[in-house]
Amino acid sequence: MAGLDFGWSERRIKEYTGKDVKIELAADTFSNDMDAILFADSRGAERMANGIAKVCYNDIGKDAFNEKKVEKVVLKNQAAGSRSITFDGTKLVMACAFTSSDDSFSENEVQELIENQL
Repeated sequence: MAGLDFGWSERRIKEYTGKDVKIELAADTFSNDMDAILFADSRGAERMANGIAKVCYNDIGKDAFNEKKVEKVVLKNQAAGSRSITFDGTKLVMACAFTSSDDSFSENEVQELIENQL
């Protein structure tokens, strides 16, 4: 897991928020699931980055998002059926089954869930 590079997604978030936001895995939730690790970038980091970009496409969304003072996006792998995107202090947490395309989030769902919490 140490070799995962979320650089593109982190740069995309910075492009739209103006802030450095680190993306990391909740390692204990991925430790025994190689398939989830393989999908963490495409179904997790990229969709979060693009969803955040959609929220922050204008100054109103950008300001509202930045008021949450997010410093880190945490990707948490869990069983299908209980997915969520939540703010937890300075963390934005995406929890879903990364191996299931049915349980992962679309960019539009990410945008909507974030906007509903601003």
